[in-house]
Amino acid sequence: MWFDGRVRTQARPLALAAGALALWAIAKYWSLVTQVWRPNEYSDAYYYFLQCQKAASGGGLAGLLPEYPTPAAALLYLPYALGGVDHDAYRWTFLVGVVAVDALFVAVLLARGWTGAVVAWTVLETLSGRLALLRFDVLPAVLGALAVASLLRRRDAEASVFVVAGAAVKAWPAILAPLTLGDRRTRVRALATSAISAAVVAGASIAAAGWDRLLSPLFYQRDRGLQIEAVAATTGMLARLDGSGPQVVWTTWNAYELAGPGVQQSLANANLAAGLALVAFVGLGIRWLTQGSRPDAAAHLALFATSAFMVTSKALSPQYLLWLAAPVVVVLAHSLTDRRRISADGVRAVVSFVLVGVLVTLTAYLYPLHYDDLLAGAGRPTEVLAVRNVGLLVFMAWSGAAAWAAARSERGSRGPAATG
Repeated sequence: MWFDGRVRTQARPLALAAGALALWAIAKYWSLVTQVWRPNEYSDAYYYFLQCQKAASGGGLAGLLPEYPTPAAALLYLPYALGGVDHDAYRWTFLVGVVAVDALFVAVLLARGWTGAVVAWTVLETLSGRLALLRFDVLPAVLGALAVASLLRRRDAEASVFVVAGAAVKAWPAILAPLTLGDRRTRVRALATSAISAAVVAGASIAAAGWDRLLSPLFYQRDRGLQIEAVAATTGMLARLDGSGPQVVWTTWNAYELAGPGVQQSLANANLAAGLALVAFVGLGIRWLTQGSRPDAAAHLALFATSAFMVTSKALSPQYLLWLAAPVVVVLAHSLTDRRRISADGVRAVVSFVLVGVLVTLTAYLYPLHYDDLLAGAGRPTEVLAVRNVGLLVFMAWSGAAAWAAARSERGSRGPAATG
């Protein structure tokens, strides 16, 4: 019959989508069992719970989790407000929220026909283990990925909303804001949307917890020291292998940091690297703008900016790899969708995904498997940390090169502006 072909054509994508969804659900359940319930792990959820207890006893939102933006603190208080007044109930409610965010992301990917992205995301997230369950970085990672997805669809104003929302819970998505201004035809609308969204978030934050609380994450990050996993700490961590390096100490910033010889120089090097990365980002951005503002180039610029932020930061925690994992699966899916052959964009996306997969795997080896050994100065974990950090540098350089190459095109290749 005439409709047989259409039925078969529609049935295959639906079957693939159902299979990808089933894979995600099974992997999520397996992760919950092996990473949370069986070992009875609480991780950062217990820290969030203790902070919520203090806030409920009189500290209020103004004193709750000052290292995070006010909206993030409010979201982390929500499980407590919903009845999670003991650590076990808080963990359950927190997990429901994190899994719900994850499920919404998967639903968006499937709605756009990106079945492969669901599989890729499931692999990376499962490798991340408890980091994707008991810390809340899945939320800003997903918001950053949705911003990249909007950029790829030429919906800059929509992307700006996701950027502001991401920055409202963790500051790093703000670095993606310039990428929403690529199309001169929608630039004013995107800028206005960003400004209005940011004003709403800032106004609500000030009304809820005050001006000082709005700025507290900036001061918190400014005053902290050199975290042991930071790229700038690599030489110090290697120096510990022969007993000549700095000490590892637990600080008031709730992190293991280096203290001793060479630390101040490493911090200075990180600041210098941040300046150089900013110059590189500006240069790549100018090339992108002058060559037609291609969406594929914007996506790789987003990966470059995010990895540069991680590489040059004096704080680098294992869950930060999720910041790369979520956007890279979007880039991969977009580059390989409806293509009869793998294009240059597809090759770049595949390489980016493989590199992120390697980085996530190395990070999983470090945390939680061998973190105590790393603190003790054991050789193998320290060497793996060094390889992981070199890998981050390689990924940053690759993303910059990919953005440069993807920007090569005729002027106006960005295509018509989206109307929806």
